[in-house]
Amino acid sequence: MWTSRISGWDFAEHCYDILILLSQISERPIFFTTLPTLPYLLPSQPGTPKTFYSQSTMSAPELASEALAAWDGIAPYWDEGIGKDGNKYWSVLQEPCLARLFQSTLDKFKLAPGSAPCRALDLATGNGLCTRWLAARGAKVVATDGSEAMVEIAKGRSVGVKGVEFRKLDVTSDTDFEALVNVEEGGRGFNIVLMNMAIMDVADIEPLARALPKLLAKDGV
Repeated sequence: MWTSRISGWDFAEHCYDILILLSQISERPIFFTTLPTLPYLLPSQPGTPKTFYSQSTMSAPELASEALAAWDGIAPYWDEGIGKDGNKYWSVLQEPCLARLFQSTLDKFKLAPGSAPCRALDLATGNGLCTRWLAARGAKVVATDGSEAMVEIAKGRSVGVKGVEFRKLDVTSDTDFEALVNVEEGGRGFNIVLMNMAIMDVADIEPLARALPKLLAKDGV
């Protein structure tokens, strides 16, 4: 018997290759999620091992705090792996799926002369990849992340992109959502609310579930 050690990104790339192959065979995008503990599998710095530990005895607030701390630690490494314009996982799987989900909504606003732009909320924006994708298609975007490090990276990656506002928001926090709802109060809500490849890392989705009806516009997606 033999064993080998591979980095988190090497493991992820192997998974992506398999999924891309399956997508090509089926000739359609595949929807899937990744490991919920991915931040704990990635090292803070390339070449530095990170200890994996059980989270089963942690409360939801404790787990949320640990997860955000982990994302703060790996933010530069994560950004390097994704890149400004996305990796092959993005181009082959994620972007086609997002286009299928949101393009008709985006087109509806672009094709209506004189109408207000499509308003989008990007939760857990990471390095801002989805935010830039939405903005390039005419949307006015509020981009949020619970990791301050990720927000700063997303801002840096999005210099010159018009119609984008960044703010720190923890999706496990009712208080953070209430602050956003108060800002949006009197508005018409968001036409698109997106959380791409992140919900599996959320320790408690109830605050999100409570906030969505207050944030999503009528006929929003």
